[in-house]
Amino acid sequence: MTGRVSGNATRHSSGRRRRHVLGRLGIRRRMWRDAAHLIRCGPPMKIRHWLAFPLLALSANCSAPDDSAHPREIGQLGQALFAAAHEADVAEPLLYAITSIEDGFDEPLHRSPDPNAEAPQAGPFHLRHGKLDSLEAAARIAGVSELALREDTALAARAGAKLLAEVLARHGASVPVAAVAAPDRVEWASVKAALAEWSGYSDSWHQSDYATRVLGVLARGGEYRNGEGELFNFDAMPVPPALLVGEPKPVELLALVAELEGAELFPMNPNVTGKFLAGRDGYSVDTLIVHDTEGGWEGAVSTFQNQGSTSVHYLIGKDGRLAQFMPEADTGYHCGNRIYNRRSIGVEHVGFTLLGTWSWPMMWLRSVGMPYFAASLANTIALFAYCASGKGRCAKPTCSTPIERRL
Repeated sequence: MTGRVSGNATRHSSGRRRRHVLGRLGIRRRMWRDAAHLIRCGPPMKIRHWLAFPLLALSANCSAPDDSAHPREIGQLGQALFAAAHEADVAEPLLYAITSIEDGFDEPLHRSPDPNAEAPQAGPFHLRHGKLDSLEAAARIAGVSELALREDTALAARAGAKLLAEVLARHGASVPVAAVAAPDRVEWASVKAALAEWSGYSDSWHQSDYATRVLGVLARGGEYRNGEGELFNFDAMPVPPALLVGEPKPVELLALVAELEGAELFPMNPNVTGKFLAGRDGYSVDTLIVHDTEGGWEGAVSTFQNQGSTSVHYLIGKDGRLAQFMPEADTGYHCGNRIYNRRSIGVEHVGFTLLGTWSWPMMWLRSVGMPYFAASLANTIALFAYCASGKGRCAKPTCSTPIERRL
């Protein structure tokens, strides 16, 4: 997983290459000017004054994409979903509805995923290590490693559809391909129960909410076009209206209060241990480390709720939605470096680095607004830098070496 780090740094001795550091003069004036550009255009390749954001595959300007190219109507991902539906005998509209909720229509057919990603996800359904470990189970069905499944989106779609058929069967339900023409035999209440398990969330309310949203998309039908111009459309299916009404959030969830205004505090699976360390072992927080999920919101939330030895404090969606998973006073496992974990707040941006979807303006508006972002700017040597592969690849913390780009 990729990451971006802000923290204390010092200048190297003469003879070493110059570091971009925060100057003492003109900080406030330049800070607001550059922050405005950051929010409007996304992080630039190079900033000479107070902020450095080395990035991969990010345009140097804010120009809109070229709309002159003719869009492709049915492309490789559509063909993969069609093949997956017929191979597993699961109605294609149901696969489309799940892909829509997972924001998986932009999934590239072939990826080079980071083997050390903290929230690994695969295929258009974003198979993951949730309470239902769909990533492990689908890899078993396909007879390949999890990494191989993450590399091949079409394979992940086929294996995921077969796993979905198994989950539906466990709940006494099925939505076969034939149900598109003859939906009257579908046991929709059982389908909703199966989708709740499929979500991978650790608590029953978020499981049910996920299932309600999937059925809502299925009941409406829809048309989607991804960034490559590929068109996905499907007709609505007659889901009973009663199943489209969500349940009120229970008192125990309403009682959870996040530390940042507007954030939702997600409970972690109480049966999973070793997700973080209590306290900071005497260290004070002076660093904000920003990673990207290389996957979607749903998959990231369920992973951080359930996967052991992996934790971040906050997750930020492309619309600015904010989730908290653990207290800021405790140490998360996100950098792969004990010292920086002790000193930092871990933040995940939802999206993909190479697709440029991790740097939506609302994400950075949220990150810039965090108290620890402002605190790092007060340091004359605060520096943001890019950790190429996230976990395990943060620079070694020494008194003379700044956090630097590691490729």
